[in-house]
Amino acid sequence: MASWNEKSGRVEVRLMGACEDCPISMLTLKEGIEARLRAAVPEVQIVDAS
Repeated sequence: MASWNEKSGRVEVRLMGACEDCPISMLTLKEGIEARLRAAVPEVQIVDAS
């Protein structure tokens, strides 16, 4: 599940399953998910977890 704010370039994702409680989920979010989204969609400025 995700939401996209085109004006701010912000994507909000909901981590599910084992990722919800994982202590390094924010590292996965920033170094994995955000990096790939920004590479694929230049308009993405930030990715946050809800």
